[in-house]
Amino acid sequence: MIKDFSRMMLRLIGGWLRETPQKSYTAGIAISIEAAMLLTAAGIQHGLKSDPTFARLNFTLWTTVLLLIVTIVGFLYISIEQYFSVLERTQQFGNLKVLGAGSGYFCLLLLTETLLICVPGTVAGIFLTLLIRWGMQVTFPNFLKLDLIFAWWAIALSTVATVSRIGRE
Repeated sequence: MIKDFSRMMLRLIGGWLRETPQKSYTAGIAISIEAAMLLTAAGIQHGLKSDPTFARLNFTLWTTVLLLIVTIVGFLYISIEQYFSVLERTQQFGNLKVLGAGSGYFCLLLLTETLLICVPGTVAGIFLTLLIRWGMQVTFPNFLKLDLIFAWWAIALSTVATVSRIGRE
């Protein structure tokens, strides 16, 4: 019974993702950019602690502010996009409600869909952060340091999943 339930859920979610591939693709890209911005801002702040000079402090401050502004705009985009995604599926939700689906089923369905988009997006964001780190090492070898903070990987995933989930409520 649980196997049939999970299979049905994955088919339903897979159908939604295949139905609008461009929205799934843009949501994944937005999530990967947001995760990369969070990880980059945290890494730059952490890298400043190793050699805090005034010039590095000033540059780090402006870079962090810029990255946080980009992150906030991206979070607004993700929330609005997810909100409209749910609005477009109200008829499908109504059909499921008639068939006996409860609010817990809808929450689980939307949470699963959120994780299916956010986990690969965050992994792509981690790789984007590695690419940014390499670019910074080539461009600013003695001036700016970007550390990789593994604890922030989970924070980035939970943050983008929460923002994506907020848009679905």
